[in-house]
Order: sequence, then structure tokens, then C-alpha cells
Amino acid sequence: MGRWNHHQKPTNLSRVFAKRGICVAALVVLGALWLTTRFANASELAAPVAGSWTIAVTADEERQRRESINQATKKLRSMQRNMARQMLEKRTTPPEAIRIQVDAPIVIIGSGDRALELELGGAPITVSGDDGTAKVRAKIDGDVLIVAVDGTRGGRLTSYRADGDRLSVVVSMSGSRLDGVVRYATTYTRAE
Repeated sequence: MGRWNHHQKPTNLSRVFAKRGICVAALVVLGALWLTTRFANASELAAPVAGSWTIAVTADEERQRRESINQATKKLRSMQRNMARQMLEKRTTPPEAIRIQVDAPIVIIGSGDRALELELGGAPITVSGDDGTAKVRAKIDGDVLIVAVDGTRGGRLTSYRADGDRLSVVVSMSGSRLDGVVRYATTYTRAE
């Protein structure tokens, strides 16, 4: 129906089908370019955070972390407050070293002998720990790698941003029993 030889005059219908075919082909090519660019951009943007990092926490960062814990637990009863503060002190103590590997769309974040593999922008994965199960996901937002954890007792949002040989890790933790969010930052330097 849409074919003609050089002696036939093209019909309006054959012109419409030809134009639609060109449009569909252009959309397919643009979609493929978008997907390729998306993963390439994610890799390029996340690349500064990739590497091995050693803690370089400042006294001010340590003070702010403890103050944030105190503020989030101040309305609890005395015994609960002390237990909550001890637990949060332990859970918010930053690791001595971290390593981040980015091979878009996969990112691997590890510390010590533990590592977590996530798909950037992918569906959350379920992990189990001392506090039950949680859903974990990762994404790139501008030049920041963001890892979100949604658990039964609360959530944790961690952002990683590199500036040359320095890595800033900002954590926000929430919990059903906390009066507010525990928010703190830790500085790391690139390991040699």
C-alpha cells in the first residue's frame, strides 16, 4: 500500500506512512542516545567520588555530630535518652576508611570487609542487619552520589560529594522515636 514505482504518483497515505517511519526511526535513535548519555553522564559525574578514602574528621564535625544526637533525643525520658544516645553514637561513628567503585550503572560502596552493590537509579534492594530489614537505593543528583535507606525503624540518607582529594559525606537519620533528624558531616581524604 505504501509502495510505488517511479511511474506512480505518491498518495497522501503513502506520504503519511513515510513520514511516520522517519519519525519512529528518529525517536528510536534519540532514545538510544539518551540512555547511553544517561549512563555515561552518571559514570562521569560519580567518577570524582570513586576511589579509596581515609577519614579526616575535624573536631568541629565531631562536635556537631554529638550535638545533633543530643537535640534529637532531648525529649526522651532520662533512661531512654541515655540508651538512645549511646546507640546513636555507635551507629553514627564514621568508618575509618571507605571505598567507592563506580561502573555505571553499578556503584559499590564498602568499608572494612563489607560492601554494598547498588544500581544507580534502579529499584531498591532489600538488606538485613541487626535492626531488621531495609530497602536501599542509590542515585546520582548532579555531582552527588546519594544512598537512601528506608527501614522499619527509620531512614538514612547519605550523600557523597568529592572536591579534588576531599570527600564530604553528609548523613541524615530519622527514627520514629527521635525528636528530629540526626544530621552530621564527615570529611575524608583520598588514600594514596
